[in-house]
Amino acid sequence: MAAAPAPIFVLCCARSGSTLLRYILDTHPDIVAPPELHLLLTARQLAWLFEHTARTQGPADCRIDAKRYAAARTRETLSTIMSEYAARAGKTVWAEKSVSSIDALDLLEVLYCEARLICLYRQAPDVMASCAQAAQQRQGTFGFEPFVARTPEHAIDGLADYWLDKTRRTLIAEQRLANPHLRLRYEDLVREPQAALERLFAFLELPLPAGMLDSIFSSAHVVGPGDSKILNTTGIHTESVGHSARLAMEALSADRRRQINAMHEQIGYPPLASFA
Repeated sequence: MAAAPAPIFVLCCARSGSTLLRYILDTHPDIVAPPELHLLLTARQLAWLFEHTARTQGPADCRIDAKRYAAARTRETLSTIMSEYAARAGKTVWAEKSVSSIDALDLLEVLYCEARLICLYRQAPDVMASCAQAAQQRQGTFGFEPFVARTPEHAIDGLADYWLDKTRRTLIAEQRLANPHLRLRYEDLVREPQAALERLFAFLELPLPAGMLDSIFSSAHVVGPGDSKILNTTGIHTESVGHSARLAMEALSADRRRQINAMHEQIGYPPLASFA
């Protein structure tokens, strides 16, 4: 029996364009990319369940390696669910796009060491501005709320802490995990979508169908958790680059500004002074 195709995991923070990327992946005839399933959060609970129910006080020769058993059973359970889901969609590869995945790199490494990783980045000021807008419009919870709660008098510092934490984790994934990975910047995706798609599917070793760029928003996609604004979107636009004008970036603490500039440099973004 042929081995199942390696799954795809998107690593990112909230408000980074990941729902657009999900639509792109889901449009491909070989890939199914559902709304956020938080598979690795489910995996953590499943692994705990399998490990603790595997333990026994019986004779030594009846005992098993509980952690190894738990990892194998957890992968088997999740992979069966996702493979069946893909088959029902008439596709062969499944992709997981959940903002919680970046917080479970340990499980990703253990369960899916062969998975292809798409490390999606977006410049800090635009993520922070988009988070602030989502909070004002009460569009749901995205994970940045606890960070803002720690700095109630300076919400902008909390938003910066969120971006720093998730971006640092994504960079660590690139550097530490042995999984094949692709660095993708949201700005490149919306400014030069055709070139970005060519890079993306070359990395995934899948053909890029002719005209796929034009069918992203006309194709049927399962509605679920993610950026709800995409439901009223008909094309890829660059207006979402430059949201930082909505924030008083000068109120950001000097230390956070320094940290953001250091990460911006690693990713290839300009320093914050350019966003004033």
